[in-house]
Parts: sequence; structure tokens; C-alpha cells
Amino acid sequence: MPAAVDCAAQKAQCPGSPDGEYWVAPNGQNPFFAYCDMALGVALCTETQGVHQGRTREGSNLDYVMTSVLDHAAGVCEMWGLRATGNNRPLDRINAVAGQTMTTCKALGFINDDSLGSCLFGAATTTCGYDVSSGYYRYGNLCQGCSLNNGPFATYVLQGPMNTASVLSSMDGSKRNRSKAR
Repeated sequence: MPAAVDCAAQKAQCPGSPDGEYWVAPNGQNPFFAYCDMALGVALCTETQGVHQGRTREGSNLDYVMTSVLDHAAGVCEMWGLRATGNNRPLDRINAVAGQTMTTCKALGFINDDSLGSCLFGAATTTCGYDVSSGYYRYGNLCQGCSLNNGPFATYVLQGPMNTASVLSSMDGSKRNRSKAR
């Protein structure tokens, strides 16, 4: 089968296609691999570094944006600058608390975790390059001592302000995550 124009076209051609790597050829370009989130019909990761958008699957349906690049040979997507679309607050890992059993990368629409990054984030540590002009807040599901959404939650919620915490990645890519793409 020739390469689809994009992930949405692949989904339209084969509605039962699972998430995974597909050949795509947008705008008549030479075909390249993209990791497609078939629930949304979007590319979460391509062989060319770019900004991609997705939606979490752990129950919050949080729209997010990130910079990512697909390493097809290794079967992984590297991602950084992982933040909520509406307010640019960084995301932390999803923890197995309050009944949550999904891994972080599965919550982001990938096959599974490969290696998760960690950037110290908070007023007592660093900004990790994120805009904190209105405070040190992050999306997570477990916080101790937060004045906003303290405690364990099954889904991503906005938590903070953070004094000492972590987020999944830095904005500049010095701290990254790797998700399995196949």
C-alpha cells in the first residue's frame, strides 16, 4: 500500500488501524515514518523533529503539545517541552495511584514507556525552561503539600505551586523522554 498523505488519511483508509508507525507523505513529500495516534488521527512523532499535539488517554483528556523526533531504527520517540496546550504548564509522569494503572507513555498515546526523563521543577530548584511568570504549577496526579489539588488523583490535574518537584522534560530538550513506538 502506498504511503498515506498523513495519519488522518491512514485512519480513513483503514479505520481499524492501531496506533503505531506508518509511512506518510504530506504535500507530495518523499515518504517518511510517523508515529500515528489513531484515536485522534494525528502524528505524535515524525522522523523530522517538529512540534506535535496530542491528547492524554488516562481520563483527563488533556490536550498537550511537545517537540518530538522519531528514531525509527530504535523504535522510539524522543520528546521534550511536554506541556498543556491551553496554559503551557509542564506535565509530570502519571503515577499508579488512586486506581490509575496506565503508564505515562500510554497515557500520552504511545505503545509504552522506554525511559522517562525528570527535570527538577519548583521555586527552590529550576523552571526547566517553562514560563512560570504566574507560578510553579504542573500537571500531575500525585502531589504532597500542594495548595491546588493536593494528594493522589487517578488523572492529570493542575497541581501547585511547586517548591521542589519534577516534570517529565525540559523545554530545551536537555531532559527528554523516550516512548516506545513499536
